[in-house]
Parts: sequence; C-alpha cells; structure tokens
Amino acid sequence: MRLFSNLVLIGLLLTSAMAGAMGPVSDPIGGPALGFSPNSDGSIVWPIIGIPGASLLGHRLVLGTEIQGAVISPRQDYLIAIRVEDGQPILSRLTSEPHEPSPIAGTRHGQTAIGISPAGPAAALFDSDSKVLQVLRGFPAAPEIAFEFDASTISGAGRLTALAVSDDASIALLGFADSGGDSLWVVNAAGSRFISSDHASSIAFILNSHDAVVSDAIAGEAFLLRRADDIPARMLLVSPSDGVEGLAGIAVSDDGRFVVVAGAASGTVGIVDLERSIHTVVSCNCRPSGVYRMTGTAVFRLNEPPDAIVTILDLSSGKPRILIIPPEPKAADARTGVSR
Repeated sequence: MRLFSNLVLIGLLLTSAMAGAMGPVSDPIGGPALGFSPNSDGSIVWPIIGIPGASLLGHRLVLGTEIQGAVISPRQDYLIAIRVEDGQPILSRLTSEPHEPSPIAGTRHGQTAIGISPAGPAAALFDSDSKVLQVLRGFPAAPEIAFEFDASTISGAGRLTALAVSDDASIALLGFADSGGDSLWVVNAAGSRFISSDHASSIAFILNSHDAVVSDAIAGEAFLLRRADDIPARMLLVSPSDGVEGLAGIAVSDDGRFVVVAGAASGTVGIVDLERSIHTVVSCNCRPSGVYRMTGTAVFRLNEPPDAIVTILDLSSGKPRILIIPPEPKAADARTGVSR
C-alpha cells in the first residue's frame, strides 16, 4: 500500500512537471475535477484536476479581465468576482469554455463582500460603502435581484465580519463589528432582526434550510443556529477547550451531516458529525485559512495556492483523510512570457 501511494505521488509530480514544461495548454476540466481555488485575494483562479488523493493544480484560468474577491460556488459551477477596473460584480461559468465573465445586472459597483448559498442558486452582495445588501436568485443561468436591504438602519452596523445567504434567497445572516461591540443579524425582504452579540467570523447555511453554523474567532466557539428566521435555537459545536484554536472558517457537508471548523493557530480541524453526535479533532499539518466545499458530498479545501500547498480534508468515507495537492506548475507563460 505504501509503495502504491508513493507511485501515485511520483506520478502526480511528474504530471505537474510535464504540464509546466508544456506551457499553458488547455486543462481537461471536463474530466474528473475536484473543483477550483482562488488565491487569497481572489484575483487568480486555478482548476484542481483529479479526485481526492490524486489531483493537481491546473493552469490558472484566463478570464480576460482583472478580478478580485472571487468566490466559487460550492457546486464548483460558477464564480462571482469584482472587476477591478470599475468595481462591477461579474459572473463566470466554470463548466464550459471560454470562461469570459459577464456583468451581473442590477448590482452595485464598489468594494463588495460576496456570499453564495450552499447549493448555489442564491448569492448575497454587500457594498461596504453604502451598506446595502443585495440578495440575488437564479444562479448561474439567470440571476436577478430577490430583495435589497439598507443595513445602515441597523444600530451598530459597522464593519461586516461575515455573510451568508439561504438557498431560497429569502434570508441572509450578517455579522458586524464596531466600537460598541459585535452583533449577528438575520435579514429578509421585510427588515432585520437582532440574533446575538456573537462575533460572527464565518457563517454557512445548511443545504436547503434556514439552519446555519457560525464560528466566533474571538470566543473560540462554533455553534449551530437552528431556525435562524424564527426563534433561533443555539447548539454549541466547538468550544475553546477542544483544541481548535484561532477559528478561521466553517462549512457544512453537502448532505448536512458534517460541520467542519478550521483552526489557524492550532493547525487543526474540528469535525462534528451531527447524525452521530461525534466530535473529532485532526491535525492538518497546515495553517488553514478557511473551509471551502469542493466537488463531492464531504470534501473541503483548507487553504489557497500559491501561499501554501493546498490541503484537502476528505470525509467521503466518514473517516477524515488529510491530502495535499502539488504546487502550481512553474513554467514560462507563453501569453505573458513571465515565469510563474
């Protein structure tokens, strides 16, 4: 088994080297693909080709325009980003080529935070200057505005710390921080309602529901928020004594079974099996920057290229596997003549 694993790793490295030597060829993203990964500021996006345990970074996507803040749909079929030249939110379909993005009609230009719902049909855009939240539905085929909300009417709506939207585009959760403290709010077309004084550093809805999970990096806690649109019931998932420190992100598996919480300070990942009420903490041998769903029921990316070797958590079998993806091929890009 160890020999086989070594051979697979050698094969991946050879494939990576060959891809680099060949230069920027078309990646076979129509075949088995784990998904896509942006870099830390969302200005570059790479396809991840292969399956968990046998995958590698492809050549970065050519979008035809400079972008920032790219967010990938959890189903890996599209991305939303901000066009650098004018602050316009744009949409790029990832399931076919070319990937040339198109403007999203009716959206505001500016410094915008982006959230995409668990199954991908809805998205939320928050403009930090005007504090206007736009919730959209119909992605990726025909996005349209579902509702808008002026968050400047919220007392204590300072800096946005986290944002999430439900699949039916009926509610969004927003976390704020200002000099008066932290707050978590639920917003819909009718208005807003205060939920708690937690510092929401990351939020994720559960697929096709109004239940959500929230991580609080200051308190070192993560919790499940049931019925966020009604009278929310809170259930603690991760506490400071669990060995997951410096909470960097949270996500839920596609089937709603696993909640994954990343600890940047501890280099660990907390895994909560909601079906069996089992808590597990594993070392990722990395410094995770977040938790991002990939193709598959329970596969998650924990960091971004090129700042780190991409680390994957695979829970497909119900047991955690920590996997790595070889670095991006180093080659002279024929489009620019620049080594990358």
